[in-house]
Amino acid sequence: MTWGRVDLGANYPLTAVRYTSHTTLLLIAIVYLSIQWISEKYASFNLPIPTLIYSFICGILACLVWVSSGNAIARVQTNLFYSQTAQTCLYLFPYLDSQSTFFQNSPQRCLLPLSRSTWWIQEGVESLQNIGFRNFANQLKFTDSPDLNYGYIDFPLNPDSPQVIQSSESLTLRGWAILPDRDQQPQLVFLSKDDQQLFFASAYVNLYSPDLADILQSDRYQQSRWTTTLPPQSLPPGETQIKAWVYDPEQHQFFRLNGQIIVQITPL
Repeated sequence: MTWGRVDLGANYPLTAVRYTSHTTLLLIAIVYLSIQWISEKYASFNLPIPTLIYSFICGILACLVWVSSGNAIARVQTNLFYSQTAQTCLYLFPYLDSQSTFFQNSPQRCLLPLSRSTWWIQEGVESLQNIGFRNFANQLKFTDSPDLNYGYIDFPLNPDSPQVIQSSESLTLRGWAILPDRDQQPQLVFLSKDDQQLFFASAYVNLYSPDLADILQSDRYQQSRWTTTLPPQSLPPGETQIKAWVYDPEQHQFFRLNGQIIVQITPL
């Protein structure tokens, strides 16, 4: 099964849930089948050899599981954040531009833990909606001027001056984002163009920000910074205004971050 999925990446068959489930079932089968085999092999002996052999095999398996579990737990803790963001991204899929270069090719796209193919996710979302198996975001409110401060776009440093770049160059954006009135913090920042209510890129909110925690006097803001790199041709030629948003799952709406970036794309 691992060999049949190597085209999806080396880690995919090792971390996909359905493959680890088969591994667990294999260990259980080995334990129970070993009991049957040892009992038949040494049925004519009155010595406690079957029990000793079985205990020895179980001890080896227990040691192997113990050692591998440490690596597996560390891997799960690392991937948990990205799995949760993928779940949020899937729920908000109707608000993501499936034709965006970022969501199709960028290694930073939040859909990557689900699949490398955006069209495959789109077909799955449509199928789930058609059979009524799952509901996705619909008619969410966009709050352009929130009463509270949900964060900033603070790079590039001169947001009022258009950033002139060529169509073959990438663009890096940075900032920070929070949910100021609760303990749960945002996982993603979404980027939109001009006045569109459709997102063409996203960023993970997971970078360390001890300075923000000190200024805002709360340890829940220790990982509030974000950064993302927009690949070439992710923006159309001409001038584009980029806005950043966070999603509040309790209020079911998007809140805009302070600041904006104006980008002037010039052809080669």
